[in-house]
Amino acid sequence: MKNREKMDKAISADIKVLEYLSEKAGDRKTKMEAYLDLMYKANDGFVSPFLRKKESDLVPCQCHVNISDLASDWGWHRATVRSFLDRLEQFGQIERERRAKSVIITMTSLTGHPSSPSLCLSVSSSLSLSLSFSFCVSLS
Repeated sequence: MKNREKMDKAISADIKVLEYLSEKAGDRKTKMEAYLDLMYKANDGFVSPFLRKKESDLVPCQCHVNISDLASDWGWHRATVRSFLDRLEQFGQIERERRAKSVIITMTSLTGHPSSPSLCLSVSSSLSLSLSFSFCVSLS
């Protein structure tokens, strides 16, 4: 096994597999669960109940949320939610339009396939095998 060259493999996984793999302990959501929650919200055009009275013209793959609602849903502190969203934005997974007491999040990973939203995660392993995996998940 030590002499194997780098291998690239494509693995297709249903969203249920990722949900299973991201099992949580306690009430706090994992980062994977929080990311999947954002994907679902963006796919459904979710608008937080607090914001439903306000005008929200969402395009596909967007959701309109506030940080306090996400913190409550995920069992996190608001500062943790903000830093998580900062990190996702750095990774190019989301774009944010900040508003007073809310944010419109565009899941850039969903926008490439408007007819059938999907997520492709690239996961690299730095084990001696140097395997590279790609997960493609369909939300429909």
